[in-house]
Amino acid sequence: MISITEIVLIVAGFAAIILGYLLPAGKEMDEEEKMLMEKEIRELVRREVEDQKETIENMVDDTVDNTLDRTERAMERISNEKMSAIGEYSDTVINDIHKNHDEVMFMYDMLNDKHKNLTSVVSEVSRKTDEAKQAVLDAQATAKEAKEASNLRAVYIDEAEDKLSGIHIPYKRKRTIRLTPMHRLLLIHSPSLRAA
Repeated sequence: MISITEIVLIVAGFAAIILGYLLPAGKEMDEEEKMLMEKEIRELVRREVEDQKETIENMVDDTVDNTLDRTERAMERISNEKMSAIGEYSDTVINDIHKNHDEVMFMYDMLNDKHKNLTSVVSEVSRKTDEAKQAVLDAQATAKEAKEASNLRAVYIDEAEDKLSGIHIPYKRKRTIRLTPMHRLLLIHSPSLRAA
């Protein structure tokens, strides 16, 4: 590629050659020949400038094209780097989202397990409470029956003949039933059981 300074030097060189050719001969020429010569010189310089102008324009176009190509490559490189950085960042964010999702799902599963355990414990406590109430009711019924039967004397029944044998069993006072602390607690807190 020829630079602009080289083109200017070439044009100046052509002009110097032409002027150098004409100046020594100018002393011997008359006015008409000088005018004709000047026209020819001007025409040659004009053509040379037009030729060089086209060369200069071609050089400028080539320079602009090269600059555009370099700029485009640099922009592609920068955009590739940025896209790579964005891709890495998005991978990091997606990994964090998956990690948080897994933690939330673990906590959710754990809460479900706790809920199931708590539900089973509550149903077990409810069942045990019902059994305890029934035991208290049975104990009260037994105590009432024992109280009513305390005034009766037992008679031995002959099962073979299905009649009273006539043997009297002496009356023995029945023991009182001792309630456990659980039964007492149920009796205290349950008005329906106290009424019975």
